[in-house]
Amino acid sequence: MARPTTPLLSRELIVDTAVSIIDAEGTEALSMRRLASALGVRSPSIYHHFRNKDEILGALVDGIHDSIDLTQAGPDWETALTSYAHQLRAALIEHPHVVEFLALRPVTKDAGLRIYEHMIATLMRAGWTVTFSRDVTIAVENLVYGAALMANAPDIELTADLRARYPTLARFADQPPHERPDDGFQTGFHALLDGLRQARPVTRAGRGRAR
Repeated sequence: MARPTTPLLSRELIVDTAVSIIDAEGTEALSMRRLASALGVRSPSIYHHFRNKDEILGALVDGIHDSIDLTQAGPDWETALTSYAHQLRAALIEHPHVVEFLALRPVTKDAGLRIYEHMIATLMRAGWTVTFSRDVTIAVENLVYGAALMANAPDIELTADLRARYPTLARFADQPPHERPDDGFQTGFHALLDGLRQARPVTRAGRGRAR
């Protein structure tokens, strides 16, 4: 039988299948054997594309970072932060099982480094120092990662007895879903922006304070 002219496997197919396993069961469920079974191949076939599970996870992380479109950010710091925060949150909510893994993994590849370079440079153009600009970028990420984790957390459930003991929580639980806040993300992010507007350096006549 002649060999197929199109390879059965590709890096993209392997990563997409790995993502499907992780989305369903978490990163611990992913193994080379499990991945090979899902792909309908033997494990050695995967090793032609990736050396190990960690490389596959690295490619998954790169894919999430690559999904951030910096052209949407615009030239001003508010638009840049807002675009990044919402894009990152959307990606993390779509893949909730990678949130903790992604948050703790060092950023060493171009896919992630380009984001920090862009965000910090944009903030510096507004007049802030490189250190403060870096801290602001990390602060946004901290808020996003926390919100992404809470987005998949179960709602508070109150029995009749608990409702009597915690009337304020009961009042919140009785709100229609569309009136409830989205796990504090919008409130926290808007508060962060408001604080940054107040901390923005004053640059009259080329002078001002820069944090």
